[in-house]
Amino acid sequence: MQGPRPFLRLSNQGPGLPNLGPSSVLILPVISAGNVSQLSADLLIHTLELQRVGVCDPTYHVPVLGGPDGPVDAGVTVPMELFGSPKDNIYVLQQRSPVLKDYKEEFVQKLMDMIQSSAFGNVLYLVGSDLSTRTDAQMSSVYYHALSKDTTKGNISATPLGSIVDLPAFAGGVDSQDAVIPGAGLARRLLSAPGSNPPRAALVQFVAEGDNIPDAHAMAAMVAKVLKIEIQGWKQPPSWNFGMYGTPHDHELFG
Repeated sequence: MQGPRPFLRLSNQGPGLPNLGPSSVLILPVISAGNVSQLSADLLIHTLELQRVGVCDPTYHVPVLGGPDGPVDAGVTVPMELFGSPKDNIYVLQQRSPVLKDYKEEFVQKLMDMIQSSAFGNVLYLVGSDLSTRTDAQMSSVYYHALSKDTTKGNISATPLGSIVDLPAFAGGVDSQDAVIPGAGLARRLLSAPGSNPPRAALVQFVAEGDNIPDAHAMAAMVAKVLKIEIQGWKQPPSWNFGMYGTPHDHELFG
């Protein structure tokens, strides 16, 4: 009789998860406004040439299956995949479909368990927020930060995420995990999950729905700035050239 299905299944061809420690960073794009988080994660995956480390249990997600998107992918694309570079200690947990309503609580718990058992040193959530809900007090910046329930400026300052607190706090005087971030999907649940180890923070960017490629480049650039990664030039996934917003119309159809 088979045991329970693991939340994360490592790929036989991938680099695995060796020597994770306090300097390792897991970047987790939250499905949110404009899909800017997923787009910026794809930029990071392709630019840094991250390899697929493993895939997550698809039970919790809206079913989706697709073809590979360039040389960094192998086989088929599934709802949630982990990419990484052990030598750089940077990992991206790309999520391509939303979590089913009845599984949200269980998904967050399984995800937190996986993060702790894998010994990731730091977690950075990427979150898009609805630009139309921006308040007067939030006009000073497009970017904000939010800290998880048990993460403080004190215990994050000496980590690779330390400079994120230089951005204004999204919540102002309210605890980050209690703040309502419009259009942010599961961000509030993830920030409210207990546990101070590893330190967890969110990069929040205000975006409008539409062509969010420029927003994705901006968010990816901010991630690189926070993590002090030097990028010579961003590499877009091949699919962006032909499939981002569907197949172009043949103009001859309209005379």
